Amino acid sequence: MLRELLVVDLEDTLWRGVAAEGTLGILEGWPMGFMEALLFLKKRGILLAIISKNDERFILANWKNIVQGQIALTDFAVYKINFRSKIENLAEILREVNLRPQNAVMVDDNPVERAAIQAGLPGVRVLGSQLYYLKRILLWSPETQQPAITRESGQKTKMVHAQLQRESVRKLVRQAERGKP
Repeated sequence: MLRELLVVDLEDTLWRGVAAEGTLGILEGWPMGFMEALLFLKKRGILLAIISKNDERFILANWKNIVQGQIALTDFAVYKINFRSKIENLAEILREVNLRPQNAVMVDDNPVERAAIQAGLPGVRVLGSQLYYLKRILLWSPETQQPAITRESGQKTKMVHAQLQRESVRKLVRQAERGKP
């Protein structure tokens, strides 16, 4: 089954430490390799997403400093940074990008979160117990291979951003129409 969506947790997964507590570690090693793999998978046409139990305003305001310019927030098609259940957030992302759980991979360092996702959304491939091997697993897995990398593959994130923006406008218009007498 081809995986078209790769969802990542932030703390102790995309980077070492907890950003809000100021306990960030260096990005060398697996965080940098993982970020490189994410950008390569994006070129293959795989959508990137974030799910993190965190303060969204803090993360957005400090993103560039935290990742030290290695990956942009715009490289992710969608993100859910809040304190809701990761299962709820992942189900919402899947609906937004019109994919099934079988098309998604979730990477999270927390074994409790990984188990909950596997139980709540069977079909999602869940990784994260071996962070040092993520780059190799993601880049070499048959599930993430593409027969050809096209210009359209690299534009898939922009297309999803535009689709989500159009849907947001449609919702606002529908709400405004319902509010009229």
